[in-house]
Amino acid sequence: MKKLVLTISLLFAVVLGIYNVATVKADTTNLFDPTKVTTTVSGDYITDFVYSDPTLPDGTYTFEIKNQPFQLGDPELNNYFIGTSYQGQMSIQNWIEDGLADIVGSGGNYTLIITDFIEGGFIQIGQIDPQVAQALIWNNAITTTNFSLVMNEVDGVEPVFTYSSLQVNAVYNALPTAASIKAQLGATDDVDGDVTSRIEIYNDTYTSATKEVGGDYYIMFRVSDTAGNYAYLRVDIEIIDNIKPYLQYDGSSYYDGQSITLDPWYNDDSETEKLTLDEIRDMFTYLDGYYVYDPYDYNGILVDVSIPDYVGESEYYDTVGTYEVHVELTDLSNNTATIIVNLTVLENHAPVITGPASQTVEITSFNFASILAQYSATDTEDGTVVITVDASTTWNYASPTIGSFNLVLRATDSNGKYTLKTVPVTVRDTTIPVFKINNITVTTYSITVNMSDTSTLQALIDSIVITDAYYGTLTSSKVVPALPSLTVPAVTNITITCTDASGNVGSLVLTITVADDVLPVINGPIKVVKGKTATMVTADITAQLSAVDNVSGALSVVIVSDGYSGNMQTIGSYLIQYKATDAAGNIKYHDVRVWVVDNVAPVWVFDDYFINLGVNESMTRTELIALLQASGMLANDLSYTVTFLTDEYTGNELIEGAYNVTMRITYANGSQSDISVQLAVPAADDGDVIVVTPETPQTGFQKFLASVKNFGVKVWTAIQSGWNWVKNAAVWTYDHIIYPVYQFIFVKDTVTTIPPVSTNTTTTNVPPTTSTTTTLPPVTTTSNPAQSI
Repeated sequence: MKKLVLTISLLFAVVLGIYNVATVKADTTNLFDPTKVTTTVSGDYITDFVYSDPTLPDGTYTFEIKNQPFQLGDPELNNYFIGTSYQGQMSIQNWIEDGLADIVGSGGNYTLIITDFIEGGFIQIGQIDPQVAQALIWNNAITTTNFSLVMNEVDGVEPVFTYSSLQVNAVYNALPTAASIKAQLGATDDVDGDVTSRIEIYNDTYTSATKEVGGDYYIMFRVSDTAGNYAYLRVDIEIIDNIKPYLQYDGSSYYDGQSITLDPWYNDDSETEKLTLDEIRDMFTYLDGYYVYDPYDYNGILVDVSIPDYVGESEYYDTVGTYEVHVELTDLSNNTATIIVNLTVLENHAPVITGPASQTVEITSFNFASILAQYSATDTEDGTVVITVDASTTWNYASPTIGSFNLVLRATDSNGKYTLKTVPVTVRDTTIPVFKINNITVTTYSITVNMSDTSTLQALIDSIVITDAYYGTLTSSKVVPALPSLTVPAVTNITITCTDASGNVGSLVLTITVADDVLPVINGPIKVVKGKTATMVTADITAQLSAVDNVSGALSVVIVSDGYSGNMQTIGSYLIQYKATDAAGNIKYHDVRVWVVDNVAPVWVFDDYFINLGVNESMTRTELIALLQASGMLANDLSYTVTFLTDEYTGNELIEGAYNVTMRITYANGSQSDISVQLAVPAADDGDVIVVTPETPQTGFQKFLASVKNFGVKVWTAIQSGWNWVKNAAVWTYDHIIYPVYQFIFVKDTVTTIPPVSTNTTTTNVPPTTSTTTTLPPVTTTSNPAQSI
């Protein structure tokens, strides 16, 4: 094996670009030339200063601005910069912090001192922010008295390379870089001190070269000081190969001394499952970090496969046991590696499957995983073996149907040995259909059917949903028996059934309770009008009422409350409340309002449907309607139209006799009713005969006095008549309007307390024609005659 050869040659330092000391002015000579200055002036001050003298040699100089001309104080040091070709531009404050500048003096007399390497005689002082105008120096102060530029002593000694341990690993697959070699170097200078940062690559035949084992390359490094003195160092590199070859198998790499364990096989396996040494050799990929493996001639990598300790009459792969196969690799650099391949030949046994000989499963709860879970397989070599469905199974267990099928199970050990087991499977359906009401599964259900609405029973039956776990929705297949009578209270059970295609019968026992919730019906008047002088007791009113029930039949009517009996002769309206109760406890209440009215009319007497008129008194149609409303014959709390069909009275108002008048009442809802009354006209009264006597002859004055007297009598008679009319009208208004309205509005009309309410009669004028239609609006109170309405 070749050894790594690292040659480091130290070249004698060569000084380049050193100025002749004889041509350099002494360090006390002021080299400042005012003509080399360019300035920016603002008023009496200079804000920017540039000095450029290309004739000056490059070197270290001390530059000073003395005394009064320099105007900057501490606040301005960060707003002005100093710039040289070597250092670039930095604020004056940074120059001071880096030790390259200083300000000395006090009391406004300051001196700026700059010491730096200057190239091309260039130095600049200026504003960082031109928007802030600040005075730097006076405009007329640029003289050699105020400015000084002195060159410092020349440095002629080159730097020296240093390194404690320069290690260069030149193995072909882990080559060093120029940067890693440079990182091991250092350099110092007698003037500048540590100049390691100034080390640079001067010449490099290594980095960009195509590196080959046995090739020689070098890198030349150079370092300089600030005076321009240079030192050189050459590093020689030789590429070698000391990496052993290796192999790859199944995605992993194996190196010298490592081992591979191949899957075992059984002594009874087929030839394709066993491996010969040549087959083992061809299983691997052989690699070398430098040389390329050729599988046909192994191209520089020799491969030898052997079992050193094997002794026997037959081939090893047929004999049970454990073997070590040595795979030895050698590359052209004579690097050798040995990898051990471990082989095992086993005695093979077939797996054993245990579990039920057959299966009977429910289609509605079919779970193939639970079937497989009942079977297990063991193997002598592997222990527990996984059971799978063999490809010979034709049963589509993923979408099972009812019937008989064969399930073929397979158990395969880790070496491919397998056992098959055929299991007969019967898939059946014994699940009955399910009844649901309101999405809740039920087998019994109770419903109460009220006689008032028996449709709820059929609605419930129609809402029943029947589903089957296998056949789906079977609602249309439900069988409903005959329903019980819904007119008689009773409790009856009926059974609704449904049969699926598999013959499974589901049932729902429906308990039907027929309940009587129908109230009895009370027939009879709700309003009765009685004349004040007429006699009518509650028994008379009760006799007009009857009650009947849908189940109990005829019922008696009893008084619940009576506000009438104590007010029979008092004008007003009074409430009598009745009730009828059936066998189921349903109670029907019936209110009868009794109106006690003033039946003593000054002119007209209304006896049932017969109207007696006064002597020499006539009645208009409007007055007739008003009378019928006041007596309760016509309602005054509804809107309706009155049409006179026959009228024998009009035209015979003063002729004695009885005359019939027939009217048709048409209500807003379109219903109609006819009413007939008879008007009786009495004979003329003899008192109505006027007797005429002759006048006594009078003088003109007597006639004048008689006229005045007669006029006074007429006026007094008119006043009395007017006063009586106003008084009667006021009394009538109070009795018939104000007091009844007060009682109607402010006094509650209850069973126990019923205030008297007088009749408010509305009079409608109707023109006297043979056929008249009159529309009457409703009024606030209603009165009825003694007849029932």
